[in-house]
Amino acid sequence: MRGAVLTKRIDLFATLLYYDGIQIFEGRDRIGGKYVGVAIELIESKEPAFAIVGVAPTQLQQFRLGQIDLLAIMEARGGDPWFLGELETTEDGLAFVMAEDRSGPIPDTYLPESGLFILHAFDPSNEDVITEAAARSTLALELKIQSQIPSDEHRIRATDLSGLLVNFQSLVKNAYRKITATVGRANKAFDSLSSLLDVAVPAKPGSFKMILVPAQQNDLFGDADVGRGLELIDELLSSVDDPQATLERVKKYTGHTASSLVKLIRFIVEQNLTIKYSWTSPHGGNVSSRTITQREAVPLLDLLSSTENLQIERFAVTGRLTVLNINSESWRIDSLDSSDHFIGKCAPGVTVSGLTGGEVYTFVCEEKIEEVAATVVDRALDLARCADR
Repeated sequence: MRGAVLTKRIDLFATLLYYDGIQIFEGRDRIGGKYVGVAIELIESKEPAFAIVGVAPTQLQQFRLGQIDLLAIMEARGGDPWFLGELETTEDGLAFVMAEDRSGPIPDTYLPESGLFILHAFDPSNEDVITEAAARSTLALELKIQSQIPSDEHRIRATDLSGLLVNFQSLVKNAYRKITATVGRANKAFDSLSSLLDVAVPAKPGSFKMILVPAQQNDLFGDADVGRGLELIDELLSSVDDPQATLERVKKYTGHTASSLVKLIRFIVEQNLTIKYSWTSPHGGNVSSRTITQREAVPLLDLLSSTENLQIERFAVTGRLTVLNINSESWRIDSLDSSDHFIGKCAPGVTVSGLTGGEVYTFVCEEKIEEVAATVVDRALDLARCADR
């Protein structure tokens, strides 16, 4: 290779893309500087060759999360030198590049096409969740989170960690309620105050991934109720990169389930996160995983937020009419199936005139779930139909 002002050793820290050889790698020098290298063709080179640029830790994290493409990384160097070198290997099998510095623009033939994204935020291994499920003889759920803070700093905002737990458990609970109500097997133990998941392993060393297990005991067949909710979430997020297809699935589960999914997606977007969940049963054999990145979450949130009627929960309640106001068309009914009571007003064109206080009726209702100031929920019930039991 031609002589150069500076020769620098850059060690391969992680392979970001492999196809018939290393195509893109993350590198480090001896003082901790970070680099990204892309494979190129050099006629005079017998070994794999790379064009390499230095990268700021925050840019590298964005690239690992799939938020900026490789071309943007290579063009962001400004007037800094870039490097050219061949891949070598030590006697211990460690790969490195002895790179010669270059000034001026990088040749177009060395640059990748626009739109080359790499999502390299998570270890693809599912060993931890499989091991925990087998050791505890119950369903195990692994939650992983990556933020904009460079991964090697190993820190994360407490609000990001706690917010993910709250929003994800809310989605699991509402998904469970929806699916069990559909088949008529709702578990009354899961009221608004009960916990559906417990954190069993707060964070695995070297990462921000938690292991959660069901708060309730397994049934006689060794299954966990929480699994039914996770199966529904798997369905909703089965094609998260296709917003329209996801919307069509969400429309089947309007109300609390759709609302909690929108809140989770909004949380991911607003906090600039990438998350992944994986779960398995001790006797299931398979691990189910879904990942939500910023590139997927932003267009999905735009579509879900602009779709009407997703946050309307429709249900029927049978109970005793304890409050009746003909002037305001308002009412209260105490459920016969639980200790719950429901207060609401009649929808336009519907009246409580002719009903009798103290009698038992079946009300078909709509609950409008609306977000106010991001965290406050205002609930209202509209009576759609009144009928004698």
